[in-house]
Amino acid sequence: MFKNYMKIQVFPLIYEGKKRIGIRPLGFDKAFPALMKKIPGSRWTPEEKCWHIPDIEVNHIYLREQFRVEIPKKALNKRSISSHPPYISSDLTEYKIRVAEENKSWLKVYVPREQKDWIRRVKEIPGRHWDWERKYWRVPYVKESLRILKRQFSNDTLFLDFEPRTDIAEHYIRPKKEKTVSGKTKAVYVDKRQKKLHKEQRDALILLEEQLRLRRYSYNTIKTYRSLFTSFLLHYPAHQPVEITGVQIKDYLLHLIQKKGISESTQNQVINAIKFYYEKVLNQERKTYYVQRPKKSRPLPEVLSEPDVVRILKACENIKHKCILVLVYSAGLRLGEVVNLKVWDIRYDRRQVFIKGGKGKKDRYSILSEAAIKPLQKYTEQYRPDDWLFEGQYGGQYSKRSVQQVFKLALKKSGVTQRATLHTLRHSFATHLLEKGVNLRYIQELLGHNSSKTTEIYTHITKKGIEGIKSPLDYLDLD
Repeated sequence: MFKNYMKIQVFPLIYEGKKRIGIRPLGFDKAFPALMKKIPGSRWTPEEKCWHIPDIEVNHIYLREQFRVEIPKKALNKRSISSHPPYISSDLTEYKIRVAEENKSWLKVYVPREQKDWIRRVKEIPGRHWDWERKYWRVPYVKESLRILKRQFSNDTLFLDFEPRTDIAEHYIRPKKEKTVSGKTKAVYVDKRQKKLHKEQRDALILLEEQLRLRRYSYNTIKTYRSLFTSFLLHYPAHQPVEITGVQIKDYLLHLIQKKGISESTQNQVINAIKFYYEKVLNQERKTYYVQRPKKSRPLPEVLSEPDVVRILKACENIKHKCILVLVYSAGLRLGEVVNLKVWDIRYDRRQVFIKGGKGKKDRYSILSEAAIKPLQKYTEQYRPDDWLFEGQYGGQYSKRSVQQVFKLALKKSGVTQRATLHTLRHSFATHLLEKGVNLRYIQELLGHNSSKTTEIYTHITKKGIEGIKSPLDYLDLD
């Protein structure tokens, strides 16, 4: 009797110059790590996100007894998926892609991680997405999805672990999408509060959105204005939007400040959304709705010292993660700019990084450090990215959230106690350049600032010029 029927993926792995057997579970199981730890010499590799064990006969026997898996060399050479029957035969893996029912609406598709071509084929299915928690592809349970799977994969590769129902829909109905300036698509933001608006208010919201789109505002700005203006309309449910007076607008702002405790930044956004509707949509004069704006606070940005930057960069053991942080600090990049980099944006011969469509839709060049070239070349040689410089685990663009997590983990491992985010590396880039005597005008160009006043904030942080000044306390004899 077999002790475990967990489905696993088995593949060859070279670790520290030695032949190993890589093992990855297909799905989540709390018992799996305990089973792996019983094997002498087993180790977990965060880079590959798998366990690996010595490629010796005794381990073959253990896997055979625990998982009902035969591991001949020819099977390992093909990087097969192994599982209990009927998904494999006793000598070679028969099926490499398994499809099972998740619920009435979705199918779960297990694809070997290293088969990037197969992953690209799965991505052609409308509505598919990757489940990060359970580590499989979720595909709409419709006839169209099944037809595409059978067309893309042969019978020797594909196994359906269920009997397809006959009452499923023909096609997947994709939610409405809208295209952003950068060319990406995002699902339309649905605000359930809009159902509470009466017809005239809904019409006003539609006109606001249309005017924002005509003026080519970004997706995030449209979403923010729409949400803030919806809250404003709901505050006066019995009023027509055109009838709301300037006094009522001031009363609404006082309500937000006193009752909701909104920040100065949020207050400015609310004013912008309201002013846009009355100025740009209704073409009213400013005097009918003018409100006093709050005075902006100007907090100084956090900046890391050079030794702290070194400790953070050295804390990154993964070459991809290290290259991301190195580029952010080396070129002073924003979060969105580093994930949008393409392979050809790194100009090694000119020692430059090309940033296309940065903040404000502006293109610019920044510097590429000599120290960044070697790790970048090592990374591209090892990962071989096709389009995006930094690709996700299963292809496609690396997510912003993942980059933030990379920095957070590196900061924790480095032991640096100062409060910092990924954007702190950009602030540190500018401050350290200023301290080394680089002209403020050049720093402005490298950062992509519209105004020199924005860049001048770093003059309040730098220690250059005041490091030789002594405090009056130093001149007093307190002994």
